[in-house]
Amino acid sequence: NSYYVPTISGSYAAQIYDGTCFDTTACMDVQILSAPNNFNLNEVSLFPNPVRDELTLTFKNLVSESQIEVYNTTGQQVFQKDNFTGNQLNINVKSFAKGIYYLRITTGNENRHFKFVKE
Repeated sequence: NSYYVPTISGSYAAQIYDGTCFDTTACMDVQILSAPNNFNLNEVSLFPNPVRDELTLTFKNLVSESQIEVYNTTGQQVFQKDNFTGNQLNINVKSFAKGIYYLRITTGNENRHFKFVKE
């Protein structure tokens, strides 16, 4: 299980090798946005990881409304919570298939991305 988090805007594709041959995924455009200093990555905790039933997000100092989204590895959105304010959010993941998921938190013009594993 390996992954790559781009740090520069551009088009990205993954090349997969199974020991015999290579395959390349479709390209995905990624745009890196600058972020204000009032929302610190260290102020967000995501646990447990890996998770079975319920994923917990805790925010040290969430100052404005946020949108929380979860995507599977094919890019399908499997969870969305709009206008979240508070310091903790519990996400029921019991119905999610086992695998890797990506969580995006949007506050104002800032996005933060996290990876978690559903067992």
